[in-house]
Amino acid sequence: MAENRFINGCIIAALWLLAFAAPVLFSVVLAAILYYVTGSEILVIILFISGGLAGIMLAEYIRRTHGLVEYFGKVYGPASRNDRAKRDQ
Repeated sequence: MAENRFINGCIIAALWLLAFAAPVLFSVVLAAILYYVTGSEILVIILFISGGLAGIMLAEYIRRTHGLVEYFGKVYGPASRNDRAKRDQ
């Protein structure tokens, strides 16, 4: 029983990090481009912090409103039969 709780916790943590990573990676890429263009380190720090906060807010919003497993199951899972039937018509 304890093994299942550990595995479930690891899956939830991985999904939370997946939701967190999207805005963080976007801000890192944007910060790298802006640093290359302007050379401003303070702008990079601001973008890193704002990307981290946005990642936390997005991951927590998904976790509280939809549930991480349900949300990513809908995103990555197969379409339901009703959706496929409507699409084929």
